Amino acid sequence: MKKKRIVDLLVLAFLTVFSVAMGFAYAQNAPPAGGQENTIDSRAKDRLEKIEEKLATASSGQKSASKTKAGHFVGTLLRVNATTLLVNTEAGVKTVSTDSKTRFIQIASGKTAISLTSLKAGDRLAIHGINKHESEGSAKLVARLGTKIKRYAVFGRISSLTTSALTLTHIKDEERVLASVNLTSSTVYKTKNEDITFAKLRLGDVVAVSLIVDDKGNFTAKRVFLVPGLGLKEATASASPSAKQ
Repeated sequence: MKKKRIVDLLVLAFLTVFSVAMGFAYAQNAPPAGGQENTIDSRAKDRLEKIEEKLATASSGQKSASKTKAGHFVGTLLRVNATTLLVNTEAGVKTVSTDSKTRFIQIASGKTAISLTSLKAGDRLAIHGINKHESEGSAKLVARLGTKIKRYAVFGRISSLTTSALTLTHIKDEERVLASVNLTSSTVYKTKNEDITFAKLRLGDVVAVSLIVDDKGNFTAKRVFLVPGLGLKEATASASPSAKQ
């Protein structure tokens, strides 16, 4: 009897030790309580949102900077229409709008404030606020350069023609007048691989005119180059004003 009781006590002690060991192992491997797990997830989410916010802010800042970056180009003034300037450049004729906020200056030995009304055809201008790849836009600053280019070329379509003058418009926009050019007995006429005469010109022809400009802004053609194949199809010999004076 006594021996059986000792065995029972040993079994009870073994079960107690086994239960304690299993409980400890479970406690070590058990997942954190629901509240703690939610706290960890919340912190991670907050950090991720802050990182994404910083990236978005940096990206928008770069885009804004690129949009506000001022461009500029240099060209020769063809004409002034009210507050709009037509400026001839190597990339073509650009339409420049001005308003009360546009600054006008003369650059020579220094900088002098001028006005829109002081500009005239033939002036060499630096336009700020418009990218050189754009065909039109609003100018923040118009700077007249000290050195004028006396010779340059204009490319356009003949909209008016007499023996003493011709008017050029944009090749696609006939309402957009580029220049009125005087013709003289010294004006030379050419086309591809040959010399021609004034009589070969027709209304609607596309030409490149080499010009000189005097101090009053008047254009005089030194050479007129007829571009073959770009004239209006409906142009006929009857449209030639060669007989006009």
